[in-house]
Amino acid sequence: MIFLNALANIASTGYGGLAKHLTLELLSQGYDVRTKLHEGETADVQVFIGQLFNEYLEHPKVSPLRADKLVFLTMWEALKAPQEFIKAANELADLIIVPSQWNADVFRDNGVTTPIEVVPLGYCERDFPPLKRDRSDTNKPFTFLWQGFIHRRDRKGGNLVEEAFIDLVNSGDLPRDDVRLIMKSVPYLIPALGHSGKWQHTEERGLIRVIMENLPQTELLALLQEADVSIYPTSGEGFGLIPLEHMATGLPVFAPYATGMMEYLPDPAHILADENVFYPLKTKMMDALVEVPGESDPGQIPRPYYDDVRAKMKWAYENRDKLPEVGNRAARYAKVGYTYSESARLFMAALNKHFTGTHQTMSCTPIPEFTEAT
Repeated sequence: MIFLNALANIASTGYGGLAKHLTLELLSQGYDVRTKLHEGETADVQVFIGQLFNEYLEHPKVSPLRADKLVFLTMWEALKAPQEFIKAANELADLIIVPSQWNADVFRDNGVTTPIEVVPLGYCERDFPPLKRDRSDTNKPFTFLWQGFIHRRDRKGGNLVEEAFIDLVNSGDLPRDDVRLIMKSVPYLIPALGHSGKWQHTEERGLIRVIMENLPQTELLALLQEADVSIYPTSGEGFGLIPLEHMATGLPVFAPYATGMMEYLPDPAHILADENVFYPLKTKMMDALVEVPGESDPGQIPRPYYDDVRAKMKWAYENRDKLPEVGNRAARYAKVGYTYSESARLFMAALNKHFTGTHQTMSCTPIPEFTEAT
């Protein structure tokens, strides 16, 4: 039996969504997986999903260990991993699972000696189906979408997109009456990690629509259907699920080919123009936009820069007729190998490779805490 637990059991967070969808997919495939254990009950394998900071690992929900083997399903978004991560990985875990080869390389380069397996994440096909977008309405403004967490150091690039949009409008490079920007985040703030919950600018004369709340999936899909293009200038991802979810719906995506997103984005250097499934943003090496308590050097990370984001947003508006075909190709591409059913299969293959004879299949009932609407 597998005991799968995470501190962030809400789907509005990356780790929470991963815990939810992986659990449900494993259950649907017939595996004996639990997210809660009764007093005195133990499992064959305990899987902790989350970051390996001491304050998380010492939480009563995680510690003490209640299984024969301990697996960390984790990730990091910079080239230098926190020392807490390395220590926990080497001293506590029997196996580390990460969602990208880039992350595996980062952990090994930083001194992790525990076995590491790569299990790419996926998107939920039910939650992010291909969407029909009506481009015949000439009165509809061209709509940019940014989605992600608000971070004080702007790791997800929200400020970068907003500043570029405002400058494009104020300079006349984008017509004020024909463009809009949607900025979607969630009311999930962790002061210790630097989340501020505020954008640098206020809404610009009704052109920018800021959404700081969890939405029912139908309303989120309506936003994705309204958008013409997704702009995601992130400065580091362990995997980067948001662009993949947008691609699955057929929304054209601008994102950097860097860090964990290289696991599913094809290398632009090896893709012909008429075969591309996303538009790459240029990057340059800069200090990582992460903060780790007690550590002053965050390391380096490839980071998108303002001039290119601005230029690509202008190009997208001026070449809107080219975008739908790229979006359609992206939807087909995402469906081939990046769904949660495939993630669950690879996850079980990793466990069975290292721990044999403990994961026989059985009939299971979905767990209520993971079946609520998100």
